[in-house]
Amino acid sequence: MTTESENRILIEAVRIAAEQIESLKEELSMTRAQALIRKDLIEKLKSGSGGIMEMKQTIADKEAEIERLTKKCDMQANILRRLTPDKFPDTLFISGVLGERDSNNMPQKLLVVPAYGVDFSYIYERTEKTTGPEW
Repeated sequence: MTTESENRILIEAVRIAAEQIESLKEELSMTRAQALIRKDLIEKLKSGSGGIMEMKQTIADKEAEIERLTKKCDMQANILRRLTPDKFPDTLFISGVLGERDSNNMPQKLLVVPAYGVDFSYIYERTEKTTGPEW
């Protein structure tokens, strides 16, 4: 059973995700237009019109933009998987926490469900070991 504040947080998270999805749709439609421009530039390169160096730079810019948008799309997909696990089979998610929390607000144990709808969960226990970049 969730509390009213948890419900408000979930509703806000879904609203934010929906806004981000709309933004991503706009960027993807722009990417399609950019793909058409890229195709046109390749045709110009094949036909010999236009500056070759200028076109190579434009293509490299477009490829970098496509890579950036692909990464952003992957992040959005992860958000959707976590917000609606029932729509994505074989997606594990944290179903609960147990024990005291440390200074980083991490609980002693996590309950992890391997897929939506299963009737069991795994218990993962904190080891006090951390990973991350060396500063």
